[in-house]
Formats: sequence, structure tokens, C-alpha cells
Amino acid sequence: MSDSRPVLDQINVVTANFAESLAFYRLLGVNFPEEGVFKKNGVAHHVNAVNGAGAHFDLDSPTFAQIWKQWMERPRGFERPSARDVSL
Repeated sequence: MSDSRPVLDQINVVTANFAESLAFYRLLGVNFPEEGVFKKNGVAHHVNAVNGAGAHFDLDSPTFAQIWKQWMERPRGFERPSARDVSL
């Protein structure tokens, strides 16, 4: 019998002040690499940190979160884009 319990492997925080949130979580020790910060027109919208166990911790702007929500509502069979595919 397989273990079918849900596994928490991702946390997304949507923040109105991306720069301050990024600085705050870095102070707490979250390793958000600078080269991993997704920016469009100089404005940061998304960053992802992965711990040793493979769990994801993401910061998202409200704009990015809304676009991601629209992608997730697409019918099955549509390929899910990556953060780099965002057209803001």
C-alpha cells in the first residue's frame, strides 16, 4: 500500500514589496541567489529557493501571481510555462 498523504514541498509568498521581502528572508538565512531573481523591465517579480530536501520557497509579485493563477486554470494538456516565460 502506498503512502497517499499530501506532501508539503512548496510555499509561495505573494508580496506587494518584493525588494523588502527578499531582503527580510535573506536576513533570516533563506538562500535566494541574485542570479535567480526574475526581473522584467528592471522590476523583480519572482525568485525561488530550494532546500536540501527539494522543497521550494518562492517569492512572487502580485502581477506574477495573477499570471501564474491564469496559467494554472488552463485545461489539462496545456504545457505549464516556467517563470522565464512570463510576459508582464
